[in-house]
Amino acid sequence: MSSHVNGCIPRETRAKFQRLEDEGFLGQTAPDCRDILTNDDVRKHFMFLFYHCLTYKEPGLMFRTRNERDEFVNSFRRLPGSAALFWKPIRVDRPNSLRGRPWTVEFRIRDLLVDFRDVELPDLNESRNLDDSGNLNINKLTNLNVEVLYQLHNVRRRRAPQYLGDTVQIDYLFRDNSITVELPDYLHSQKTMLIDNIIRVPTPEQTEGLIRQPGTYWHGRYGRGYA
Repeated sequence: MSSHVNGCIPRETRAKFQRLEDEGFLGQTAPDCRDILTNDDVRKHFMFLFYHCLTYKEPGLMFRTRNERDEFVNSFRRLPGSAALFWKPIRVDRPNSLRGRPWTVEFRIRDLLVDFRDVELPDLNESRNLDDSGNLNINKLTNLNVEVLYQLHNVRRRRAPQYLGDTVQIDYLFRDNSITVELPDYLHSQKTMLIDNIIRVPTPEQTEGLIRQPGTYWHGRYGRGYA
C-alpha cells in the first residue's frame, strides 16, 4: 500500500512504543522476571503480564475448551517470577454463558479481597453496625479486621474496592474479553490511552456482549472462580 503511505504507519507505530517507553512501561529488553523480582513498579508488572499473555494466546482467539484455558493458566504460572507478580490468574467457568465465553481467565490483584468464607463477620445489614448514612460505623465494631469489613461492605453494594489509594477497575486484557485484569484507576487510564490502540481491533462478533460490568463483577468476585 504505497509503502504504508510513505512510512506513516511504521512511524506511528514506533511513536506508540516510544511513548510506552517514555511512560515507564517498556525498557530496552522484553519484560522478564527481573522486572518482577527487582522492581515494584506496577507498570513493569503489568507489562510482564501483558507480554507473556501475548506469547501464550493470540488476541481475538477465544479459549475453545476448558483444557486450552487451563493450559494457558498453567503455562503462565510456570513463568519465573509469576508468583511475585501483583496479579494471579484465576480460572473462571461459565458453562452456560450466553455470550459464548464459557472459559475465561481473571487476573486478580493479590490480597485485594480475601476469601470471605473464612472470615467471621457481623451482619453488615443490621442497623446497629451502620451509621446514619448506611455506611459501616467502625466505632461500633471491635476486634475485627476493619479493612476486610469495608471491602465486603463495598462489594455487597456493587462498589469497587480500593488499591494503592485508587478505585480498582475491571477491564479486558484483550478485546475479546477472554482475559480480564483488575487495575487501579490511574493504570487503567494509561492502559486505555497507551496500550489499547496497539491491540488488534476485533470483529463485531468479538465485541458483542462484553462481560465488563463492574457492579456485577465486584458483587460476585470474592466467591466466583475462587482458587
